[in-house]
Amino acid sequence: MNLDRFEQAAQEAFGFLERDFNMVLYPDTPDERKRQPPVRYLTYRNDTTFVRVELDVKDRAFNVLAGPLVDGRVPPYPIFLEREEEPVLWLPLWAILEAVEVAHPPFSFAEDQRLDRELAAWATALREHATAALRGDFEDLAGAVRRVKQARRRAGTA
Repeated sequence: MNLDRFEQAAQEAFGFLERDFNMVLYPDTPDERKRQPPVRYLTYRNDTTFVRVELDVKDRAFNVLAGPLVDGRVPPYPIFLEREEEPVLWLPLWAILEAVEVAHPPFSFAEDQRLDRELAAWATALREHATAALRGDFEDLAGAVRRVKQARRRAGTA
């Protein structure tokens, strides 16, 4: 998949974050792109919240994540919790949707019009099911995501 095409389509689909939630887009820097050539991150931020749209062509991985800023910054990766008491700081959209019992949209790695439709569906899901988080309220979602991750870990699917 062409990463520039992905970035253009993702900016269009997730542009509501800038318009409706006062977020600013921070795309990868040229140095970051050199260090991770098969990966593209688009990170949106406002005063309380970040959203990251990720594509890894090599591993064929796509993800949309949201979370609270910590001391005004995007917290360090990883999203996986080492200890149960750790706060959930990276909320994967797939887990948010699973927590509210909504099927997540597809992502086919297509470069045609499906890319635009699929990214628009993910953006709509974020808007519809994570509005509180986009406004800085993560309390309910973090608990729900933690329960989903625990259940998947017990089932051996996470």
